[in-house]
Amino acid sequence: MTASPRHELWQRVRWPALGLALAIAYGVAGYMILEGWRFLDALYMTVITLSTVGFREVRPLDDSGRVFTLTLIAIGVGLVLITVTVVAQWVLEGRWGERTRRYRMQRRIDGMSEHFIVCAYGRVGRAVARELEAEGASFVVIDPDEGLTERITSDGVAFLIEDPSHETVLRRAGVDRARGLVCAVDSDATNVYITLVARAVSPDLFIVARASEPGSDQRLLESFRDEDVGAIFHAAFFTSPRRDTGYAHELESIGTLNLFAAAAAAGVGHVVLRSFTALYGASGQNPAFLTEDRPLQPDPSLRWARDKLEAEQHAASFTRRYPDMKVTVLRFAPLFGPKVQNFYTAIFDRRVVPVVMGYDPLLQLLHPDDALAAAEAALEKAPRGPINVVPKTPMPLLTAVHLAGKIPAPVPHALAYMIGDLLWATGLGAAPGAFAHYARFGFVADGERAQRELGFAPRNSSRDAVVAYMAYRKPRVAASRAEARA
Repeated sequence: MTASPRHELWQRVRWPALGLALAIAYGVAGYMILEGWRFLDALYMTVITLSTVGFREVRPLDDSGRVFTLTLIAIGVGLVLITVTVVAQWVLEGRWGERTRRYRMQRRIDGMSEHFIVCAYGRVGRAVARELEAEGASFVVIDPDEGLTERITSDGVAFLIEDPSHETVLRRAGVDRARGLVCAVDSDATNVYITLVARAVSPDLFIVARASEPGSDQRLLESFRDEDVGAIFHAAFFTSPRRDTGYAHELESIGTLNLFAAAAAAGVGHVVLRSFTALYGASGQNPAFLTEDRPLQPDPSLRWARDKLEAEQHAASFTRRYPDMKVTVLRFAPLFGPKVQNFYTAIFDRRVVPVVMGYDPLLQLLHPDDALAAAEAALEKAPRGPINVVPKTPMPLLTAVHLAGKIPAPVPHALAYMIGDLLWATGLGAAPGAFAHYARFGFVADGERAQRELGFAPRNSSRDAVVAYMAYRKPRVAASRAEARA
């Protein structure tokens, strides 16, 4: 069920609002105790102080009252500014109108039954929608392309801008009470997958699937068979966020689906999927060490993480359907070191590194040599399921910044997200604002299973990875520091 915009706003402002309420209580109590004022006078003085409107004092204050007022200003005005900033950030990045539209759209869909679901709103999908509309049938369109929002809205169609291959999305579209489903996606493999998911949820559902490419995935299939491929290492994933999200989705999510379909048809015995410990999500609720059975809960607004999460979901689905095919998922900690180019190296390439004020999370930075060793061990041992690949020891973010010779620039967390989104929108930022989660909270993964099932023991710590990065990117600086230590 989609949360209402008011509920989402309350989730963001509840803690600043609580702090503001406590500040008001603090001010009222202070004036009543120190100055002996009536409740109404104390409340009035507290409110005008916190709001900084500049009215005169209710009554003259003695020295203790003035000192108390200074503490109230220091505490309360900061809370007021934080609350206003959070609300402004929510409005700017969340788009009140957009959230309200989605909430109302979901309520409209929830009221449907015996309807049709049209997956994709391309040429074929629009033709199907027109036919259903002419017949007076109710229907829902599901398409992941946000660029179609304006067109679908103008057509007056109920829709979801989501990936129709997800069971949760199909359930939100009411697949369990629908009359029929039309798969009009331009990838035959995706249409087949949607059909399987929908059939599992609603066995009696009437389904029509488009088959526009008779030779779909044929080249991959023929290549696997011709070369008698026994194992595949699938690592075609972007390590940094991209603005062309449509292409990234096709490569990472749909590409993984196609690869697994061809591998299963060719009888490939083992597939290793490269994944990321960042998919666990960065949260203050994370345990000290994240084991492989921990649910993957990245920020849903991060498309960079969603595509990789979908790839893991495809891998899990094929594991269930083809038990003879071994599937290993290697969840690598962020790579850092010589010849590595990703989000972290892009940040550390700058002289000034922004950090979130008041936070210093532990980082796991994996040396590329250790990543390669783990990949070779996975291909040799062929274990099943997810395995974390992490360095020997983590290190605090600020320690990494100082070790790399960078200048930390603290940013209040309430502003970090908004500034990040602004820089990303203007093309100046390395990542969207939601990546600030990873600068606030740790996502330290446990590496015991890799040692147990792969025999993998990392040779480098996170500190070693940073030192190697410095030696590669700034050899003169690294050499001078080594001489100074000697």
